[in-house]
Amino acid sequence: VVDGDFPEALYKERNFGLNVKLLDMESGKHLNNGNIVNICLGVCDDNGEWIHETKDGQTFMKGKIEAELYHGAGSFVKLAAKDVSRIYQSKTVNMVVYPNPQSSATLENPPSRSMWTIV
Repeated sequence: VVDGDFPEALYKERNFGLNVKLLDMESGKHLNNGNIVNICLGVCDDNGEWIHETKDGQTFMKGKIEAELYHGAGSFVKLAAKDVSRIYQSKTVNMVVYPNPQSSATLENPPSRSMWTIV
Protein backbone atom coordinates (compact mmCIF):
# COMPACT_ATOMS: atom_id res chain seq x y z
CA VAL A 1 0.00 0.00 0.00
CA VAL A 2 1.02 3.62 -0.38
CA ASP A 3 2.86 4.88 2.69
CA GLY A 4 2.36 8.58 3.41
CA ASP A 5 0.93 11.31 1.23
CA PHE A 6 0.58 10.78 -2.50
CA PRO A 7 -0.75 13.45 -4.87
CA GLU A 8 -4.24 12.84 -6.22
CA ALA A 9 -3.23 14.18 -9.63
CA LEU A 10 0.08 13.66 -11.41
CA TYR A 11 1.22 16.04 -14.10
CA LYS A 12 3.11 15.24 -17.27
CA GLU A 13 6.90 15.47 -16.80
CA ARG A 14 6.58 16.61 -13.15
CA ASN A 15 8.61 14.58 -10.66
CA PHE A 16 6.96 12.67 -7.83
CA GLY A 17 7.93 9.98 -5.35
CA LEU A 18 6.11 6.90 -4.14
CA ASN A 19 6.64 5.23 -0.75
CA VAL A 20 5.16 1.77 -0.29
CA LYS A 21 4.86 -0.71 2.55
CA LEU A 22 3.91 -4.34 2.70
CA LEU A 23 0.77 -5.12 4.70
CA ASP A 24 -1.25 -8.23 5.36
CA MET A 25 -4.50 -7.35 3.55
CA GLU A 26 -6.66 -9.31 6.01
CA SER A 27 -5.23 -8.09 9.32
CA GLY A 28 -3.78 -4.78 8.18
CA LYS A 29 -0.57 -5.56 10.06
CA HIS A 30 2.73 -4.32 8.70
CA LEU A 31 4.85 -7.23 7.46
CA ASN A 32 8.25 -6.35 8.84
CA ASN A 33 10.57 -9.19 8.01
CA GLY A 34 14.29 -8.79 7.48
CA ASN A 35 14.26 -9.99 3.89
CA ILE A 36 15.14 -7.66 1.03
CA VAL A 37 12.68 -7.94 -1.85
CA ASN A 38 13.38 -6.30 -5.20
CA ILE A 39 10.23 -4.60 -6.46
CA CYS A 40 9.18 -2.89 -9.68
CA LEU A 41 6.64 -0.26 -10.61
CA GLY A 42 4.39 -0.75 -13.63
CA VAL A 43 1.48 1.18 -15.11
CA CYS A 44 -1.74 -0.29 -16.46
CA ASP A 45 -5.18 0.86 -17.60
CA ASP A 46 -8.47 -0.11 -15.94
CA ASN A 47 -8.68 -3.28 -18.05
CA GLY A 48 -5.36 -4.49 -16.63
CA GLU A 49 -3.47 -3.90 -19.88
CA TRP A 50 0.12 -2.80 -19.26
CA ILE A 51 1.05 0.64 -20.56
CA HIS A 52 4.61 0.39 -21.80
CA GLU A 53 4.80 3.47 -23.98
CA THR A 54 3.14 6.81 -24.59
CA LYS A 55 1.12 7.32 -27.76
CA ASP A 56 4.33 8.85 -29.21
CA GLY A 57 6.34 5.66 -28.57
CA GLN A 58 8.35 6.88 -25.54
CA THR A 59 8.52 4.86 -22.33
CA PHE A 60 5.55 5.90 -20.17
CA MET A 61 7.43 6.31 -16.89
CA LYS A 62 10.62 8.32 -16.53
CA GLY A 63 12.96 7.40 -13.66
CA LYS A 64 14.07 4.25 -11.90
CA ILE A 65 11.16 1.80 -11.68
CA GLU A 66 13.05 -0.68 -9.51
CA ALA A 67 13.54 -0.43 -5.74
CA GLU A 68 14.28 -2.56 -2.67
CA LEU A 69 11.62 -3.40 -0.13
CA TYR A 70 13.51 -3.69 3.16
CA HIS A 71 11.78 -4.42 6.46
CA GLY A 72 8.50 -4.13 4.60
CA ALA A 73 9.04 -0.61 3.19
CA GLY A 74 10.46 0.84 -0.01
CA SER A 75 10.57 4.03 -2.10
CA PHE A 76 10.53 5.03 -5.73
CA VAL A 77 12.05 8.51 -6.09
CA LYS A 78 12.18 11.05 -8.92
CA LEU A 79 9.59 9.45 -11.17
CA ALA A 80 7.64 11.32 -13.85
CA ALA A 81 4.83 10.32 -16.21
CA LYS A 82 5.62 11.16 -19.83
CA ASP A 83 1.96 11.22 -20.82
CA VAL A 84 -1.38 12.33 -19.40
CA SER A 85 -4.11 9.93 -18.32
CA ARG A 86 -6.95 11.82 -20.03
CA ILE A 87 -6.12 10.06 -23.30
CA TYR A 88 -7.15 6.71 -21.77
CA GLN A 89 -10.76 5.57 -21.70
CA SER A 90 -11.38 6.02 -17.96
CA LYS A 91 -9.12 9.09 -17.74
CA THR A 92 -6.98 7.28 -15.15
CA VAL A 93 -4.03 4.92 -15.02
CA ASN A 94 -3.09 2.50 -12.24
CA MET A 95 0.34 2.05 -10.72
CA VAL A 96 1.20 -1.53 -9.81
CA VAL A 97 4.04 -2.50 -7.49
CA TYR A 98 5.12 -6.10 -7.94
CA PRO A 99 8.04 -8.33 -6.92
CA ASN A 100 10.84 -8.25 -9.45
CA PRO A 101 10.89 -11.73 -11.01
CA GLN A 102 14.49 -11.15 -12.08
CA SER A 103 17.05 -8.49 -11.43
CA SER A 104 16.61 -6.92 -14.89
CA ALA A 105 12.81 -6.54 -15.01
CA THR A 106 11.46 -3.69 -17.07
CA LEU A 107 8.09 -2.30 -18.07
CA GLU A 108 8.33 -4.61 -21.09
CA ASN A 109 8.50 -7.67 -18.79
CA PRO A 110 5.79 -7.24 -16.09
CA PRO A 111 4.05 -10.16 -14.36
CA SER A 112 1.01 -11.76 -15.97
CA ARG A 113 -2.45 -10.40 -15.10
CA SER A 114 -3.23 -13.49 -12.96
CA MET A 115 -0.47 -12.51 -10.49
CA TRP A 116 -1.89 -9.16 -9.31
CA THR A 117 -5.08 -7.28 -8.52
CA ILE A 118 -5.93 -3.57 -8.73
CA VAL A 119 -6.84 -2.31 -5.23
